[in-house]
Amino acid sequence: MAKWLGWLVWIAWGLLCFLLFFHLLFPYEVLGRRILYTLEQKANVLTRPSNADARFLGIHWARVEVSYPRHKSLPPLEIRNWVIRLRPLSLLVGRLSATSYGALMGGSFHSNLVFRRKVQRGLAEWDGLRIDQLPLLPMEGSFFEGIVSGRARWEKDGEVVEGEAAFELRDGMVKGAQLGNLTLPTLDLGLTEGQLTWDGERINLKEISVRGKNLEGKLTGNVFYQIPFVKSKVACRLEIALSPSLLNRYPAIATLFGGRQGRPLVIRVHGTLENPRFSPAR
Repeated sequence: MAKWLGWLVWIAWGLLCFLLFFHLLFPYEVLGRRILYTLEQKANVLTRPSNADARFLGIHWARVEVSYPRHKSLPPLEIRNWVIRLRPLSLLVGRLSATSYGALMGGSFHSNLVFRRKVQRGLAEWDGLRIDQLPLLPMEGSFFEGIVSGRARWEKDGEVVEGEAAFELRDGMVKGAQLGNLTLPTLDLGLTEGQLTWDGERINLKEISVRGKNLEGKLTGNVFYQIPFVKSKVACRLEIALSPSLLNRYPAIATLFGGRQGRPLVIRVHGTLENPRFSPAR
């Protein structure tokens, strides 16, 4: 028994020394610069970080400001208390794992990453994010509100990227949306739930369903990647049914719906994410 305890003590001591030397010798500053550079290249943004400080087995930024060089009129996005922590013991099984977490858009995010040769796997979760703080979302005079939470997982094998995500938007609201030449009244989205998948060429909206106070709807279709992302082309189908009370208050909208009380109007969504266009489907 004493022999086994001795072995356990030596193993624990060895692991502790390994972690300590890893922490002392690892180039955290280089890691931080590389992470921000990758973010800038992949998302076509500029980052302005506060001074990074090393944490045990990780790095921390008190504040990272993300701006959009091609859209200088948009306000920057702020990431606060962003921590990336490595798990060096995973090297013993031939891979490197890392955890990332922080505060964003009034909420929080947390992700786990695993790197193994050319394969990268990730799992991310977010909660309490306010979509009105997302600079890229307001489009064509529209304004969005709501609190979103969700999770995503993805895998990258060489150049092939695949993933899936699910999200929930609570207390959603849209102001100033346009349908053709009509400006819609404020729409209460209530609860919105969505599922989507993606690969290297497109995002497939499997279904995004809306169950609000004055409307119900369903959105399906595809978003085809472009750089920058807001230039991505949209090819979607939207089914929307407005409540009778809303149709009665706005005769022009009732005319557009053609008396479809309780029946959905099918709308084709095209254009780009930055400038979407809506037209009745034929």
